[in-house]
Amino acid sequence: MRITLRRRGQPESAALLLTALLLLAGCGALTLTAPYDLTTDQRLADLPVTINASLDLIAGSAYMPTLYASVRHDLDAIRLRNEVRVKNAGMLVILDGLARSWEAVETAHRAASQRGSPMSPAFIAGVRESLRAQVGHALKLEAERR
Repeated sequence: MRITLRRRGQPESAALLLTALLLLAGCGALTLTAPYDLTTDQRLADLPVTINASLDLIAGSAYMPTLYASVRHDLDAIRLRNEVRVKNAGMLVILDGLARSWEAVETAHRAASQRGSPMSPAFIAGVRESLRAQVGHALKLEAERR
């Protein structure tokens, strides 16, 4: 005795068509970059305000580690949020560059303070422009994901 699970009149191609449609629908979710993240966008947009306020204080004061803490904490929080996002290596590279730049400013300020000299206004202006450009690059990358 032969048992057939398929009803007569239902072509096997219907099953293949359904499988193909499911595969194509799944491919629609394929992305090459991380999806847009509003929180990252907002935190990046707020970062220049924090950086500029810190640089204003740095320009006229002796080295104090607390002057650097706010920006460092903001960068750490943004980076931590972005570490868990898939396909986000480009943003992590930018954030690492920002962190290294901020660390270099801190190192220069510490050295100037040890020499007893203030930070050069030209140096501060250059740092301001460089960090602004880096944050702008991160904002552009995030905005392209919208």
